[in-house]
This record gives sequence, structure tokens and C-alpha cells, in this order.
Amino acid sequence: MSLIRWKDLISKTDELIFDKKCLLAISGGVDSMVLLSFFYRTYKGTFIVAHFDHNLRDDSILDKELVEKYCKEREIPFFTSTGEIDASSNVEENCRNARWDFLEKVATENNRSEERRVGKECRSRW
Repeated sequence: MSLIRWKDLISKTDELIFDKKCLLAISGGVDSMVLLSFFYRTYKGTFIVAHFDHNLRDDSILDKELVEKYCKEREIPFFTSTGEIDASSNVEENCRNARWDFLEKVATENNRSEERRVGKECRSRW
């Protein structure tokens, strides 16, 4: 997708969420860091960033540190948590549930009630 199409997509998104305070869930992977960078450069509203470390890889702390550093340098509010995921059964589902619980908590504590509502809808569909 070209940069022009991305800008068009973001401008349409701005129309939908312009007056909303957004919560971005950023993993620290390439895709989410590109999203965060693009959002920072183009979104005119306010937003916060949340990162959940599932603690499944020895080097997962590096993802947290990358996102935290990016946010600190740009004065973006940053929230993080680390989970101990039950790996004895359905790891993917356990990770998703722990992540959504954390995101809902951050949304509630930071008056992002709309994001919390959307998050619950997404959670039930996925």
C-alpha cells in the first residue's frame, strides 16, 4: 500500500475517532511499531500506548523496552504489564485473554470507555 493510500486511510479514521482518546496495543513487532510511528505522525487526537509481555520468550523484555523507549522519547503515555501464561493448555487463547484483560483495565483506568466497549466486542468475535 502506498503512503498516499495510508494517509487517506488515516484521514478517514480521523473522521471516525477524531474526538476519541485512543488506546493502541503495541507488541513491539515491526507491524505494530510501524502503526505506532504512523499514528504518532498523523493522528491529531490523543492516545496512549499499552504493551503486554506474555513472557513466553527469554528476550521478550526487549520488545517492551523498544516500545517504552519510543513512547518516552515522544512523551506518549505508556502502560505495560507482564503475565505468567498457563502453557499447559491452549496457550494462544490464554495469551489473548490475559492481553484483553490488561487492555480493558488500562482503558478503564484511563477513561477510554469507548475503547473498552470496542475491545469487548472484538474479544467476543475473536
